[in-house]
Amino acid sequence: MLRRIAEIKNVGTFSNCVARHIGFEKITLIYGRNTYGKSTLGDIFYSLEKNEADVITARKSIPVPIDGCAQSVKLQFASDDENENQGISYFRGDSWAQGLRESHKLKIFNDAFYHDHVFASRKFSRETKVNFSQFILGAQGVARANQIKDLRSDKRNHTARKTTLLRDVFADVGNIEAFLASPLIDNPDQQRAQKDALEAEKHELVKQRGGLGIIRNRPELIVLTDDYTSLIRFFDEINGIFSTTLDTLHEQAKTQLVAHVEKNFAQSRGGEHWIQQGLKYGKNENCQFCGQALLDDALALLGSYRQYFDDEFDRHDAFVKQELDRIGACIETNIFMEMANNVKLNWQYWERYPDIHEFEAVKQELGPLSQAIDVLLNSANRELIAIRSAFTERTQNKRAKPHYEVERLNVEGISGSIAVLGESLDAYNTLVDRINLHIEQFKEHLDDDHINQRISEVDAEISSIQTSLQRFEKNEACVELTGLNVSIAQNEAQIPTLEEQLNNEQSEYLDRYFNSINHYFNELGSRNFLLERRADRGGNSPVYHLKVKFHGQDIPETDLDKIFSESDRRALGLSIFLAAFDAMDAAELQQTVVVFDDPVTSFDDHRVSNTHRSMVNLSERCEQIIILSHYREGLSQFLKTYGFGSKYRVKLIEIRKNHTTSSFVDGDASQFTRTAHEENREKILDFIERRVDTVACSLRLFLEAEIGLRFGKQLTEHKIPNYSLKNRINAMVDNNIVTAAVGQELHRWREDLNPEHHIWLDDDIDNKRNTAARFIDFVYLSLVPA
Repeated sequence: MLRRIAEIKNVGTFSNCVARHIGFEKITLIYGRNTYGKSTLGDIFYSLEKNEADVITARKSIPVPIDGCAQSVKLQFASDDENENQGISYFRGDSWAQGLRESHKLKIFNDAFYHDHVFASRKFSRETKVNFSQFILGAQGVARANQIKDLRSDKRNHTARKTTLLRDVFADVGNIEAFLASPLIDNPDQQRAQKDALEAEKHELVKQRGGLGIIRNRPELIVLTDDYTSLIRFFDEINGIFSTTLDTLHEQAKTQLVAHVEKNFAQSRGGEHWIQQGLKYGKNENCQFCGQALLDDALALLGSYRQYFDDEFDRHDAFVKQELDRIGACIETNIFMEMANNVKLNWQYWERYPDIHEFEAVKQELGPLSQAIDVLLNSANRELIAIRSAFTERTQNKRAKPHYEVERLNVEGISGSIAVLGESLDAYNTLVDRINLHIEQFKEHLDDDHINQRISEVDAEISSIQTSLQRFEKNEACVELTGLNVSIAQNEAQIPTLEEQLNNEQSEYLDRYFNSINHYFNELGSRNFLLERRADRGGNSPVYHLKVKFHGQDIPETDLDKIFSESDRRALGLSIFLAAFDAMDAAELQQTVVVFDDPVTSFDDHRVSNTHRSMVNLSERCEQIIILSHYREGLSQFLKTYGFGSKYRVKLIEIRKNHTTSSFVDGDASQFTRTAHEENREKILDFIERRVDTVACSLRLFLEAEIGLRFGKQLTEHKIPNYSLKNRINAMVDNNIVTAAVGQELHRWREDLNPEHHIWLDDDIDNKRNTAARFIDFVYLSLVPA
């Protein structure tokens, strides 16, 4: 049984819990309020049962403990005659470094069991049916099942060994069956020598074929294009733009504007543009700076401005700027240097064909022509750079005064270079075409079909020899693999036969199991239901599931959520879980610790009592039961029934929580089982005995509750309602339930303890203690029936 939880660190709210001093008993109740760590503890048990570490690793403490310690859990299991250190289950390093021993079993009933084996979204699903079937069948321990298990284990081990051999020894073997059947050679050295000779021959053949491939991938020469000829057209367009002027009827306005700019502007350049922009903002006969009216001379000058900068000017200005931008981009080219680079590449390409018969003769012809072309291209590029520079400078002037003519570009030099270049380029490209023809003819005569055929023949011979050598070298593994194949085949023949026999035996077992489920389901308060066994044989193996009848009528699975209450669904899950222990071997059950995580959630009172009885009955057959719950009333009821003076060894443990960690403390069963009224009585006595300085409850409410408890039978018999304490006291006197004197004293206490009465509220603490003491004496000494 679980003797103690030695420690839980960095798991949920248990950031640093050390509880070696807290011992467990045959029946251990663990109470924890919501958020205190009850669910975390349940997940720890579930993780240990299933050996699923991620259940714990996903619950690291937040915030991380100050010491930053790794997650650790230490549970100490031991039978009555064992040392606790012999059965430690230890989680550390993201895994259960030491799990349960074979001598201890752990079974958990929690929400995961309910949702995995019974209901998913209030319905039976294919997955829950499969899990349910596996759960109930796994509980049967019959001899034939063990025999099948052993055969499956043998088959699994032999298959694993076969897989290892295939991976480690035979990974380079294609057809295993043919390999195992191939003859064993007796002269491996001779075979190795023949293989070495063939590999040397193949190396030379591959070398020859590789040389042919390299030659085929050599590039041909590049034909140079004459894309540069468009530059002459661009130069003509530029000079045409530079020569454009605005010839209108506004010469007088122009003369007046020029004179005004030269007289009044420090720099005449840009003056016209400034004046043009200013006219756009002056829309009336007032100055746009000071707002005063302009004189006649100023108005006449502005009139000349407006005449000069008319719409024709704007259109001309936009045209000039647009054309300069367009043509300027066209002459920003690196065409001559790109052609020069291709000339250099062509020379390098030809250097790669020394095997061509005409190599030297072509080289003597290509060299001088390439040099001449290169000189022309560099010269043309320099002239192009000079023209671009002049274009930039004159474009600035033209943009400033678009209606003035600027100096034309001098393109005679580059035009002459282009003309000469064109003649040389024709001769160069003619030679390039001739060279490429030589290259094409040279590559056509390269034939590697014969080489490829011989390489294929050599590969086949090498493969055959290699297979023979492998068969010789792997003979020991071949013998083992052949034996494994025979064993696996025998297992595959025996297992289906035994499974059929087992299926026949399971029928009786399943009948008993489903009878147990019905027994518990009825015992836990779900009446008028009948649960029948159904089998789905559509998969690889039969899947057993439940068919529900209510008052003898079949209930479709789609309607179960309408027939079953939440208590019915929970009771069914618990019934399936409990029925498994009826089918378990008695010796195995005596080694099993059973954990119930909130088993009576959503149960009515009568279900709670019946569930407690079923769990106590189970405790007499299993090693230990542990009940986790945040339902205080349910545990209190359990303690009152089975904890005080009974034959059962029951222990209460509470989960407490402070600002750093949750931990375990030994619970006081007597205090734990107190009613709310009894708790209030203890608070009053603590105040009277000076253990506290305030009364944590209302004496008036305590009096009303005490009257209801002490005189409950009489109040019910005389049908005295509870709508007013004053009227209730009067009715008790009138019906001779208490004497008139007691009734008079009750009225005095009613008035003194009234929240609006200041005798109690405004009194000092010592007088309050005396009042509380007199009140308790009255309640327990004087408040008696008539």
